[in-house]
Amino acid sequence: MQELHDVVVCEYCDAIHQKTTLSTDECAYCQRCGSELEYFDEQPSRHLLPLSLAGIMIFIIANAFPILEMEIQGQSNKVTLLGSLMLLIADDASLVAVLVLITTVFSPFMHMLLISYVIYASKKHIQLPFVNAAIHILQAMVPWGMVEVFMLGILVAFIKLGNLATIIPGIALWAFIALSILITIIISYNPKNLWHINESHAY
Repeated sequence: MQELHDVVVCEYCDAIHQKTTLSTDECAYCQRCGSELEYFDEQPSRHLLPLSLAGIMIFIIANAFPILEMEIQGQSNKVTLLGSLMLLIADDASLVAVLVLITTVFSPFMHMLLISYVIYASKKHIQLPFVNAAIHILQAMVPWGMVEVFMLGILVAFIKLGNLATIIPGIALWAFIALSILITIIISYNPKNLWHINESHAY
């Protein structure tokens, strides 16, 4: 099987077209069904690098500090994300712990890191290795970022534990809220445009 890198396939009628380099605000349409093949808008990409770097810093804060502190009958217990994962493993819920690790820790961090890598390489006209592979990985990782689901789980825990203990929000909780907003903005950017950014800033 031969792998082709210079063609684009229509998502609606499977027609194959020769891939062309688009300039900003240009759109390519399918010659068979007229559907949009690709649209390149470079403007949002200018904010991706600072947003991703800010997200990485907030991510470190979110994982380094307690999410919340519980006070039950005078006893205080601080809960961190990694501590929660260890408790899941101790309770024979290793599969759940791995899923939380992938969707809440690994995927968001790698998404921000890879975007920073690709954007930095293209903007600075630096030929870094594995840029194309990084874009492929980014496209595959989009469905795996679920920080907002994690935040929903924390909200449910707040409601259920509110009558049993005193819940004090930690620094990491506010960091995760900020991270959820940043991740939503970053993931909303179509990874396909990274190909055009990489091509338009040729080395």
